[in-house]
Amino acid sequence: MSTYPPRLVCGILYRDMPRLDTLGYAESGVLARIGDDDARQWYAVARSPYGIVYVDNAHEAMDETNYAAISAEVCAAADVPEPWRDGPLEWPDDDETVAVLGHVLCVHERVYGDVAPVVAQLASQLDNYPLLDEEAYSAREYDAWLKYAPLAWSDEVRDAQRAGRYGDDDAVYDALTEHWDSLLVLVSPHLHYSEGFSGEYSPPFLALLDDCTRAELAEIVGPEIADRLVAARQSEQSEQSEQTGVDS
Repeated sequence: MSTYPPRLVCGILYRDMPRLDTLGYAESGVLARIGDDDARQWYAVARSPYGIVYVDNAHEAMDETNYAAISAEVCAAADVPEPWRDGPLEWPDDDETVAVLGHVLCVHERVYGDVAPVVAQLASQLDNYPLLDEEAYSAREYDAWLKYAPLAWSDEVRDAQRAGRYGDDDAVYDALTEHWDSLLVLVSPHLHYSEGFSGEYSPPFLALLDDCTRAELAEIVGPEIADRLVAARQSEQSEQSEQTGVDS
């Protein structure tokens, strides 16, 4: 069950743009009573995801991506380069029109009319699809996957090594794991990750390496390791052919 106030679209955007002084400290992080002269001039646009403790990395990345997109659109509508930010007990100067106050991205009443249509459009987009910038989210997901994938890659190669695919020593394992970055570039056009924040991917790395030529492998891991990789592939293919013949 969501702990976000129901007025928040996708847990982040204030569709109705309430006055900051009406939110309360628990929601806004701003010490302001209803009717306070400073707070009543500011209208809430979005709840900042920064400072929130997430248990789901994908959810966190989605909120941060949406927040960045909302902030950029609001700043463009208000004709400012970025929101004002300062200490929690300070108010912006009189010439500021977009600010992060407490936990909330806000706009001043002077630009409310310029920003409100943009917020309405963003709310409509989020009603139809919970992500405002697919490309930015995908970049975050890929970066997260790059942190998880080397461990999965290492485990896959280690399992093959223990099964005797590459002989009795660790030379192939050491070479493949040492040149992970270069091998990733080689196989990445054919690699698909199903969930970037958990490191899942397909097909197996070793299957992708089997599709590489000896010359491609030798350029990265050297001719000796490339020969062993090719030999392991040919041996496995031969065993599969023999098994197919027996089964038929």
